[in-house]
Amino acid sequence: MTIRLRITLGFMAIILIANSVLYFITVKHTGRVLIREVQTRVRLDLNSAWGVYNNTLESIDQFIRAIALDKSLAHAMKSRDRVALGRLLDTAQKQCQLDMVSAIGLDGRVLYRTSNPEQSGDDLCQNLIIAKALKVGKSTRGTSIVERACLEMEGKELADRAYFEILPTPAAKPTDKKVETSGMVIGSAVFVRDESGNKVGLLYGGNLLNRRYRIVDSIKNEVFQDLTYQGKDTGTATIFQGDLRISTNVRNRDGTRAIGTRLSSAVYDKVLLRGEVWSDRAFVVNDWYITAYGPIRDVNDDIVGILYVGLLEAPFVRPQKAIVDAFLVTIIITTFVVLGVLFIQTQLILRPITRIIQMSDKVVKGDLSARVGIRPAGEMGNLCRAIDQMADAVEEREKQLKIATSRQLSQ
Repeated sequence: MTIRLRITLGFMAIILIANSVLYFITVKHTGRVLIREVQTRVRLDLNSAWGVYNNTLESIDQFIRAIALDKSLAHAMKSRDRVALGRLLDTAQKQCQLDMVSAIGLDGRVLYRTSNPEQSGDDLCQNLIIAKALKVGKSTRGTSIVERACLEMEGKELADRAYFEILPTPAAKPTDKKVETSGMVIGSAVFVRDESGNKVGLLYGGNLLNRRYRIVDSIKNEVFQDLTYQGKDTGTATIFQGDLRISTNVRNRDGTRAIGTRLSSAVYDKVLLRGEVWSDRAFVVNDWYITAYGPIRDVNDDIVGILYVGLLEAPFVRPQKAIVDAFLVTIIITTFVVLGVLFIQTQLILRPITRIIQMSDKVVKGDLSARVGIRPAGEMGNLCRAIDQMADAVEEREKQLKIATSRQLSQ
């Protein structure tokens, strides 16, 4: 193997190894930075989603407070006038589009409920919002889990909305539970006072979140601007009751909402058990998303569910791939350019050696006048000069030897 070939192959190996390492590091770093930036955005989106969730609860609370200021309501509650209560509360429910509005006595028993007027007199102290309001003596709002028996008192439609057959979900925690019958409710309980300022009862209003999509769709519209990518929503939101999806705009492959599916085990442990925010890349139903999950707490600060937001990963992978591909093309072009420059430089470096080899071949064949004849800069020039000087000395000695031989033959 010639020196030229060895040098060329050595430099090619160094260049290819260095560029391969550079490409690998760049791809990994670019992906990591991109995912980190998207995760930061998703965590901010989760804060915005909480804003939508809390604003919905605030709207319910403000509406209930406004109705509670009506003195005719206080008079109807004090006199137990169900006709007047029905006239006032039915109108209020339609205006605010609430699932349930109820007038409740200070003993916790229902005086009138708009969702099922025939049912009254039952004790609603099992409802945590109402129970806490009566216990602390001031208005209370928040989230609570309501059992099926209480939902049935509100009407069959609400009880049926809360009913879910739990679907098998990959990576979810093992469970023997097949159905979910309780529901998650956000609502407000406000004390109603008469002209003297005395409490005459509670006015309660709320919405069942199970199969109610207004909050998650508002998050998609307001936080993610309802953007789509290849026919899919770029941003999605979900409300979990425990680890069960009860309201979501994540879609199954057939286009239906993916309600009834469950949370992955890793998210379950961190969010539902430890009460921490979980933010990472995750496979949700049928696509990869950059996600964030935060715990939903009831009025007693117990974790009862999760609020989720996620950004479809595909729109962010595409520009990353474009960047990586452009970088790869740049590396390939640069490699060929460097190899070309290297070839030319190798030729220039090895040219004196080639001349030396050619000169030595001539000398071996008897041409003592052959010389390298070039003087490149640096050590190679010194070598060429030394070889030419050596050739001069050899030629001079050969001449002297011939003269001496000639003399001896003459003698």
